Amino acid sequence: EFSRNPSSFALNQHSKLVPVSKDTGYYLSIDEEEQARVVTLSDWMWADGNDAPEGIQNDHEFTAYRTERHAPTFQLGNKASSNADFEIIAAHARMAASKCMRIRSDRAATVLTTSGNWPTGTTASATSVGGGKWSAATSDNNYIQKSFNGVVENILTNTNEAVTAADITCIISDITAHIISESAEYRTFFQGSPFAANMVRGAGEFNEFLLLSQFFGVGGIIVDPTSRVTNRKGGTKARSRIYDDDAIFVSRVGGQMGTEGVPDFSTLSIFAYEDLTVETEDDTWNRRVRGRVVDDSAIVLTAPLSGYLLTDVWD
Repeated sequence: EFSRNPSSFALNQHSKLVPVSKDTGYYLSIDEEEQARVVTLSDWMWADGNDAPEGIQNDHEFTAYRTERHAPTFQLGNKASSNADFEIIAAHARMAASKCMRIRSDRAATVLTTSGNWPTGTTASATSVGGGKWSAATSDNNYIQKSFNGVVENILTNTNEAVTAADITCIISDITAHIISESAEYRTFFQGSPFAANMVRGAGEFNEFLLLSQFFGVGGIIVDPTSRVTNRKGGTKARSRIYDDDAIFVSRVGGQMGTEGVPDFSTLSIFAYEDLTVETEDDTWNRRVRGRVVDDSAIVLTAPLSGYLLTDVWD
């Protein structure tokens, strides 16, 4: 079966899930620069006897979202379901739920890696930010560390220092994780250190990709190896990863769950009108069981200034 538990998908670790009561709604965007705008101190100086400074109305706008409904299905004949010596309906429901989360993860990856979704100052190439690609990183050029530092500096600036390095999580593919762990820059840190053996084993402080859970001040590293099969059944096999040579930096404020109507500054939000509903039906006339898992959600960059899209991190 090889189905994944829906809770095991990396999307759950870096997105904010917001249950909503309607399939169409709005979220509020504000002028983030106003709270830091100090052109001259005399604008706000209040001398004794003079009129008090007048307030400035902040610019804001409401951005619409509309959920999309996806429903991976399955169908079993009564003979197959009654003769199977295992819980065949439950197994197919697990596969449909896994496919539903794979679809949601792919939709989120598309949102995060589409440069047109990011405003000015929130996306650039690794070469532009860090001086070079991570596949060419050495202990002399420090391209990886410079990239992380540059991204953090940009996010600090874009959010008026409200989002710190500890709030930020970096999302990368498994290929990118291997490129980091194989780079001369990363490996030099552990040469001759007591942590070298753990790095080789993928034990202790290191995960299965031989990476630390966090480095260069960033609060977390998420490796997402999720892929999708893009050929029809019986066709030439084609599989691709949902994340390729991009590194996406996001922040998730206040945990995984959000509340409808409450402002949130998490980079990526999932407005869920229906969150993975499992349904089965006995079709007695055709003597079969039909089932599906329904996901009705919208995936949006609600606070892109709290994140960053770093493109082309390797060849």
